[in-house]
Amino acid sequence: MNWAILSSLALFITGIFIFWYLKQAQFRQAFYSLIILQCMVMIFAFPLEKSFLYNPNYKSVKTLHRFTGEKMDLYEYKYTTPEVVWEYGEKIPVIDQNGIILQLAEHDKKYVGVLCHNADTDELIKGLNGEYNVRKVSHIDLNTVEPDSEEYKERLARNFLVIFKKTD
Repeated sequence: MNWAILSSLALFITGIFIFWYLKQAQFRQAFYSLIILQCMVMIFAFPLEKSFLYNPNYKSVKTLHRFTGEKMDLYEYKYTTPEVVWEYGEKIPVIDQNGIILQLAEHDKKYVGVLCHNADTDELIKGLNGEYNVRKVSHIDLNTVEPDSEEYKERLARNFLVIFKKTD
């Protein structure tokens, strides 16, 4: 039997018992029925959450900790969103194209990691392609719904780019 039908049936029957006991003024049984209803929700309804909120492309920004740290600094290109910073667990400075060039030149860093919106990725690659190599290493997507859903938020998706000087 389908899981959704089974859970709906179990919750409906438990609800009928609650109303029946309340109508009969059997408050102790109504109270126990409420406890059973809560247990039924945890048993039957919570597992259904994954079927409603599922993004096969979901990838947390936390995975970037293995690239960043002493190896390289992580920046957001142009602007940031609180969800990305919250998920990462640390402050992510916002930087523009000139800032990236300054970071690579002034601080003698070999690599700079940049989180860039999909729409801005091509612009950044074209702007830096002269002196710098730009590699798309990963794609971060914090959306809990599929990309073709109406609830999909483009602002929660980023490309993770590693930028470094070209060697002759």
